Amino acid sequence: MSRNKAAFNTKVSASLTIYMALMLPILLSLVLALFTGARIRAEKMKVEIVTDIAGNAVLGEYNRPLRQQYGLLMVDTAYDKGSPALSNMTERLDYYLSANTDGNTISQIGEFLLNTSNFSELSLADVSVPEYTFAGDNGSAVVQRQIFSYLEAEPLEGLLGSAEEATSGKADIEGQGAGGEDISFFENVVGVFEKISALFTDNSDQDLGGHTEDEVDLEDARQTQETISDIAGQDDQTKKFSILDLVIPESETVSDASFDTGSVYTGRSNCLQGTGLSDNFDANVFENFGLFNIYLFEKFGYYKHPKENSHLQYQVEYLIGKKNTDKGNLAAVVWWLFAIRCVIDYVYAFRPDSKPGLVVTPITEALCLIPVIGVTLAELVKLFLTAVYAFIEGRNDVAMLMSGGKVPIIKTDDSWKTDLLSGLHGVTGSNSYGPDYKGYLLILMLLHEAIGSVDEETKRMMDIMELDIRKVPGYSNFRIDGCIDCYKVTVTYDGESGHSYEFTRFFGYEEAPR
Repeated sequence: MSRNKAAFNTKVSASLTIYMALMLPILLSLVLALFTGARIRAEKMKVEIVTDIAGNAVLGEYNRPLRQQYGLLMVDTAYDKGSPALSNMTERLDYYLSANTDGNTISQIGEFLLNTSNFSELSLADVSVPEYTFAGDNGSAVVQRQIFSYLEAEPLEGLLGSAEEATSGKADIEGQGAGGEDISFFENVVGVFEKISALFTDNSDQDLGGHTEDEVDLEDARQTQETISDIAGQDDQTKKFSILDLVIPESETVSDASFDTGSVYTGRSNCLQGTGLSDNFDANVFENFGLFNIYLFEKFGYYKHPKENSHLQYQVEYLIGKKNTDKGNLAAVVWWLFAIRCVIDYVYAFRPDSKPGLVVTPITEALCLIPVIGVTLAELVKLFLTAVYAFIEGRNDVAMLMSGGKVPIIKTDDSWKTDLLSGLHGVTGSNSYGPDYKGYLLILMLLHEAIGSVDEETKRMMDIMELDIRKVPGYSNFRIDGCIDCYKVTVTYDGESGHSYEFTRFFGYEEAPR
């Protein structure tokens, strides 16, 4: 009986051993399958992590002076190699990707000494940047988008304060005049501005009537020679006068800074172009006419308020004058101010009840008594004397602005400061209200934007940015068209598991375009 029992136990033990032998391969296969799947999953996760680290590391190498001076975040692809090129940035990507996949020398020595193995190790097979956006792509939308992103990041209360200051000039136009009556003058000024703009913009290297820079040839301008040369005391041998000499005090020094037009963005013919990633940016009216000018007067200098360490002293004036000298740009702005003030002053002076009208009217009435030609002669004399009054008052208005004073938009008896005996030098009188030079400069910018293009002004701003960044040591060859705003990178990895992985990711300082 005991012998049969022993035999039975032996048979049972043997059966368990056979079952375990049959189950073990299945269990091992399951464990190995799970291990292999986890290994592949770990490699895929590492692919994403390594790509993110490398791509963001490149973004972290943004141009510091461009960020500090203008609040723009862009990668300068010139690095320390002299000339900007996409290949320079690709090399930086390759460096960061390799350091996080193949490892560096220290990590390799550690693995050798510890005799360890990394089952999720990757090796970099290929890296490419198939799509990228340089600062000059999509017109000027890239820079504009960054400008408005910078402004949106500013404290709200500071932004509102700047907006109130920047729009004070326009409020003065569209609000109430000094006498309290309602006015709607902005549209009329735009119309006048469009009509006289041809005098200033027909040729980019001229200021008026075909005469270069800030001079007017009196030989050709016969109609103004008699009224101007006598009052200004110009030398007939030179036949020229400088508009700046008429409105800027002799003690004031005008900047003579200049630059080579072929060295800046708008003057180069070989600007770098990317593939232009989809740009969903579309500025609204408030952004174009409000935020744009807030940024402009915050980051750029102008007459008597130059930006520190800037190449041009009159940067805002450059956006209007579009010349390669400070003096030429300031003269262009002065001509605009002079033309606008003369038109406004002429409208006021033509009224019989105005200060000039009270002088001109008796003269014309007396001339009307002359037989036959009296009425015609009276009209001609009225036009002439009114023009002289407007010219003298307009020059005084601009001189007042250039001296730091204020000039109301709408001329009144209180704000009329000159007469026929007033000279063409110095400043006569003062005003306690009205926009100052900055206010009028803002008005000119609004007018230019109303009849022109914010895109064109943005490109001129890019010229100024280049000139200023080049003054920083180590950036003498800076080109803003060599700066990348965003890009897509495609990376191919080889894993220790024997699998190959291709991964594409968008990188930029804002969210990916849709």
